[in-house]
Amino acid sequence: YGIVLIDDVYKPDRGVAGQVSLEDYRYVKGRMSLTLPAGNINQLILTTNPPPPTHWLTDEFPTDGTGIDKTWLLFKTRENAQHLPDGFIEGLTKDNGPEWVRRYLDGERVYTAGGPVVYQGFDARVHVQDIKPVDGRTIAVCWDFGMNPAITAHQFVFDRRPAWRILHEKQGRGMFLDQFIPFAMAELNSLFPKFKFIHYCDHTGNARQGSAVMDSTSGQRLASYVDVMRSMGINPFSKLVHSELNGINMIQSYVFRTGFLAVNPNCYIAIEGFSGGLQWQTDRNNLTLNKTRKDGWIEHVMDTIRIFAENVLDTADQIGQNQTVEIGQPVYGDRGTRIVSVPGFAPYEMEPDTYWKP
Repeated sequence: YGIVLIDDVYKPDRGVAGQVSLEDYRYVKGRMSLTLPAGNINQLILTTNPPPPTHWLTDEFPTDGTGIDKTWLLFKTRENAQHLPDGFIEGLTKDNGPEWVRRYLDGERVYTAGGPVVYQGFDARVHVQDIKPVDGRTIAVCWDFGMNPAITAHQFVFDRRPAWRILHEKQGRGMFLDQFIPFAMAELNSLFPKFKFIHYCDHTGNARQGSAVMDSTSGQRLASYVDVMRSMGINPFSKLVHSELNGINMIQSYVFRTGFLAVNPNCYIAIEGFSGGLQWQTDRNNLTLNKTRKDGWIEHVMDTIRIFAENVLDTADQIGQNQTVEIGQPVYGDRGTRIVSVPGFAPYEMEPDTYWKP
């Protein structure tokens, strides 16, 4: 008989090239179904992280045990504690949100939160596209902080569809910011070698203090996350925002606009967040609050997308509506970039004149 083992069928922090697709699975399964001599069998074994409800594994391997030739076995990380380092489970429980623990320690096949879905109308069949960056246009890199820091890379191109392109995501796990920056920038420079970057970050990065701001090499505490970025040659823009609801509403409007938003297939965390992984908090009466659930993972990538909306789309909409914008305010491009605007549309930039160098 023959046995085929496919490891890590679903891994949320891995790019599209490393994922096993439904087509891959069906191909291997078809090969395994070839007739063998009497008494011989073929066996296909898959191992995976707990998949979200929308993943093809959910349909192929129902948890109720139905299916003539398929069996789903659940091995919880928590149950393996005796074979893991001391304090490993306790550390993960402390460092991540309760919804993350439900999924990744207890193996629940659910999104990492349990409230109402934030973004309505997102359809992976429509919004997930194999998009490329438009030559000559700036790529905006948006940063979120903490011990699971994240970035997303965007373009907003007025004269193309889709206009808003989410090109790339990267998230660190348990990393200091000064460890994550070289890791993230090396990947950006490899993927987009001819493009200029402009950086945006959470405005609270100017004020936060804590262990994540410590330089991992020297142990020196820096004043803020932004200080860490500047010490490594990145000067981010940030905008004071009083409520995350404003950014979420802007993003929602682009989800509903036909042909305006596209997410690259390698942005697995963003796709999961848009598809239902990012959810609203609820009160004791199950009423929805204007705050998103914090799961310790999806929230960071989705926050970077909101940072893009707050810093770029908001200003772009003001210009598109012929509203007055303060001279020198960062729009979509670096200082000196000419902005072309048309009433009713967001601007696009012409003749970018400087390119970011690490």
